[in-house]
Amino acid sequence: MKSRLVKHLCSGALAATVLFQVLGRTGITTYAEMGADQQEAEEQSIEENGDDDTDSDNSGYDNTSNDEQGNDSTGNETAGNNDNNTGDEGIDNDEADDSDVSGSESTADVEDELEADAADDITDDEENVTGGIEADNAESETITIYYVAGEGGTIEDLPQGEAALTEVVVLSDDEELTDNNAQTDNALEADHSSSDEEEPAEESFDTASDDEEDIEIEGATASALDGYEFVNWTVDYDDSIVSTDETIEPSIEDLKALSAETSKVTYIANFKAAEATYKAAELSPTVHMSLTGRELQNGEFQFLMVATDVNGNELAGGYSQKTTNDADGNVVFPTITYEKPGTYYYKITQINDGKTGVTYDSTYYSLRVYVSQDPDDNTALKANTAYFKNSNAVPITVRMYDYDEAPINDGYTLKFSDGGNNKFKVFNRYVGKQKGVYQGIVATDLGADGYPYLSSATTKSSESLSYLFNYNTNGVGSYDEDVVLYQASGDGSYSYSSNSFYPFGDKNYLFGVMTETAFTISEDGKTKDGKDMTYTFSGDDDVWVYVDGKLVIDLGGIHDAYGAEVNFNTGAITYYNPKEGGAAPANTYISNLSEVFPSGWKDGNIHEIKIFYFERGKYLSNYTSVFNFDLAAIFSNTYVADVKETTPVKTSITGTKTLTGRDLTEGEFTFLLYETESDFIVSGDPVKTAVNKADGSFAFDEIEYKEAGEYFYVVKEQIPAEAILNEDGSYTYNDVTYDAKQVNVKVTVTADSNGVLSLTVATSAAIEFTNTYKTPDEPETPQDPKTPSNPSTPSETTETTTQITTETSTQTSSETPTQIGAPPIAITDEGEASNEPAVLGETRLAVTDEEESVLGQSRNHDTGDDYNIAKNLIIIFAAATAIVVLVLVSRKRRAH
Repeated sequence: MKSRLVKHLCSGALAATVLFQVLGRTGITTYAEMGADQQEAEEQSIEENGDDDTDSDNSGYDNTSNDEQGNDSTGNETAGNNDNNTGDEGIDNDEADDSDVSGSESTADVEDELEADAADDITDDEENVTGGIEADNAESETITIYYVAGEGGTIEDLPQGEAALTEVVVLSDDEELTDNNAQTDNALEADHSSSDEEEPAEESFDTASDDEEDIEIEGATASALDGYEFVNWTVDYDDSIVSTDETIEPSIEDLKALSAETSKVTYIANFKAAEATYKAAELSPTVHMSLTGRELQNGEFQFLMVATDVNGNELAGGYSQKTTNDADGNVVFPTITYEKPGTYYYKITQINDGKTGVTYDSTYYSLRVYVSQDPDDNTALKANTAYFKNSNAVPITVRMYDYDEAPINDGYTLKFSDGGNNKFKVFNRYVGKQKGVYQGIVATDLGADGYPYLSSATTKSSESLSYLFNYNTNGVGSYDEDVVLYQASGDGSYSYSSNSFYPFGDKNYLFGVMTETAFTISEDGKTKDGKDMTYTFSGDDDVWVYVDGKLVIDLGGIHDAYGAEVNFNTGAITYYNPKEGGAAPANTYISNLSEVFPSGWKDGNIHEIKIFYFERGKYLSNYTSVFNFDLAAIFSNTYVADVKETTPVKTSITGTKTLTGRDLTEGEFTFLLYETESDFIVSGDPVKTAVNKADGSFAFDEIEYKEAGEYFYVVKEQIPAEAILNEDGSYTYNDVTYDAKQVNVKVTVTADSNGVLSLTVATSAAIEFTNTYKTPDEPETPQDPKTPSNPSTPSETTETTTQITTETSTQTSSETPTQIGAPPIAITDEGEASNEPAVLGETRLAVTDEEESVLGQSRNHDTGDDYNIAKNLIIIFAAATAIVVLVLVSRKRRAH
């Protein structure tokens, strides 16, 4: 019985399922399946029409009902739907007509919003204009014209924000038009024709044939908003330009040329942002010249300045002017007026017109002019200049970056905050009022990417700070490129000073500034007016200054305002406190350039300075940066009264080779000599080669010089193509690590008043190359498999690990350049000195109290688990036996 009942129930369920699927696929839906909104609409329809199966049309409504539901506050009757099959009542057309169209909306949005009105407007206009002359309507074409303003403008007298006008034109196919066809329907009219108003009498229409000139099209006039200017009118269907005048009046011919299916056409007024206007900046480029051997005459020598592109190529049709010197050696070119911001490039040369007894300076200068908004007057432009001798070196570049605190800290070691977060490492905290600075945060050399990287000895990280100067980094809120920050004075100095430095807005903290430029350090370390060449900074927070990639000023940390100065004559680096009576910060780094540049820095060559500044704390911000680098252009000519045939001078560039680890073999290593420009950039093949002798010395063949001038060379050691690049930049081949450095050489040839030549040779460093030979490691002797090795005791393991660490440190330090100046001891959050090694990249093996498994390590542990399993099995077996015995005994007793 039960099985039969279950069988029937299962059959019924199966049949119901099949029936449900069939009904669903044929579209039959029950009332219960309707959504709540559908049921409510169905009930309302039944209530209003009396029968949910009966279609609703206008016959079910009288005029009173329409008036109550379709009229607006003015009494205008709303045009209802003549075939209402949905039960919806009339829609208030006046609401749609009176709604504003925002000027910020797109053209498509405006057209969509107006399209519904257009149908009703056309219907009303046809009824009101033709007055029931149906014959004419049957032969007429009605076109609605939309005038739409794009972003940045408006149409005629519409209030700002409204951007569209509508005009209806009735065209007759047989050109029989009524006088009233000249009237237009404008979106600015407050209302459409009211049903309460009297319709025009039929006899008021003139059915006579009229010329097309009788059809008046009002058109529209576009007006630009502040900060924009009108461009043109375009038409929507093909986006073609139809007018460049602000006022447009479409012609009847244009409208009739449209296809018969066209019922509307949209003319779009286009605008663009107007270019900012500034007070123009003016510049009179000035260079200088000297003449030795006799007195310089006014207007004696000619100079040419031409506009170029960024690569130094002359621009056709660009600025090109000649001028002459005055008796004092000043050469001033005609004034240039700059009306737009930008970077402008020029090349200045002296014209050799062959004066007797004169040796001309063949130097050329690149002049770069940065024109930007004046920081002290945002209505004016300011021009900053930089001169570069025989070079296209980078000009003074200033870039600023605004940071958002949370994302710029996320995942990075260097933190931006108010400096009071004790969860941050100590180098990320405010050092305290008048407590000095925090040195050692960054490494003493710039990274290969040209940006500072963190010192692992202090921060436990070697992360590059390049992400802070990349506008794609999450947390870089905004940025400014090519900022005109420094004021250029006539003596070649550049300066900027602000006691309230907020480039991204008042009290907008957390930002960075990077400044870089190339400059020439004269051979006496002085400017052309005899002053010591210096760079000075004062401010807060972090300031790191690098010259040729070497750190020379370290004002790191979140701190009060402190200052430092580098003197490129004496080499002295001094730190000071700008606060009157305040103590200078402690300096544990270098105090003289000689510690960084032991071979000298006053070489008359181009060098690069990079200044990195961060406002990392949320309290005050001041910034003073001054340098008087001699960037002025100077041409030096020589006059010899009685020119004599000069005797060439010769020199040989020599160097030494050192090999540690084994004896040096003669001819083992090769050296290359390249001829370059003053920027010492190597290109092309070497001009000479040399090999070492047994004593390590090498010499290139003599070079002969017949004319005075400056000559530039680079010396490198040839590295085998098969050599492997190491992390420190060196190369290794056949167990020899090669010295990959580059030594720059400058040969200066001069002529005295009798034409006798002489020369001097200056180098950026001693021409010495040191290679290191490392004996290959001996292969390990395999153990006798019959003799088991005893496991190391903990004390033996510790001793072995310590030995490896010491050996590895020795090897690493021998390949790592010695740092100038000892970095500070890193302080942990607990205030204790860190035991981390100070040498970047030092290899060490950590010894822990407990051994930890290395991921993927193969290991076998003697845990004694096999013994424990056997023991447990025996106990279980014994217990089971006891239970069986007890059961048998119990049965036996009951049996007795």
